[in-house]
Amino acid sequence: MRLILWDTDGNFESHIFTSAHVAGASGAVIVSDISRPETMAVAVDFCHRFADKFPGRPLRPIINKCDLVADPKAILVPDFSPYKPLYASAKTGDGVGELFRSIGEAIWRRGFERA
Repeated sequence: MRLILWDTDGNFESHIFTSAHVAGASGAVIVSDISRPETMAVAVDFCHRFADKFPGRPLRPIINKCDLVADPKAILVPDFSPYKPLYASAKTGDGVGELFRSIGEAIWRRGFERA
């Protein structure tokens, strides 16, 4: 499996869903920054809008930069339900392998379910 990642650079305007990159995506990784709480609220909204626009496509919310805080699980985060965010650090690599494994498996399973 080959994964291609597109960084939308925080551009969460409604027109993002019409871009070829997002519309053609098999899944989504929605990244927020634990040191910037406003990004988590935007990520929750984006998760729900992606799921509404592209039902059944896997998505995985990520709370990144967890290396910047002593106890990431002690930080109050918004409710991502029904999605469970993965705590990660791109800097240290913590959680990154789990992210790609989980989204890859979800995309793979979806391919078999649709076949």
